[in-house]
Amino acid sequence: MPANFPWNFSLVPVTVMFLHQYKSGIHPLFKALLFGGFSAFVAEPVSQMADLYHPVHWKHTYSFPIYVGLYLLASSIAKKGIDCGKSFQEDSNP
Repeated sequence: MPANFPWNFSLVPVTVMFLHQYKSGIHPLFKALLFGGFSAFVAEPVSQMADLYHPVHWKHTYSFPIYVGLYLLASSIAKKGIDCGKSFQEDSNP
């Protein structure tokens, strides 16, 4: 199992969910930039110093747009999921 498995499948989703719910009035792009900056320029170097992450021909700047896009995708899915849940409840009640 890769060393960054816990980061990718537990800490990233929890962080995205927390940012999505906290201060919901803030624009998602601002939160995505915050998440991308923290993940790429703080979390990755710290995990690299702890010998958990060993990049091969990869710079932290490459990860930034991926994390931003990941947050925006998750935020979009979460908003649509909330809307689908409301319409499903309305349709199921006769």
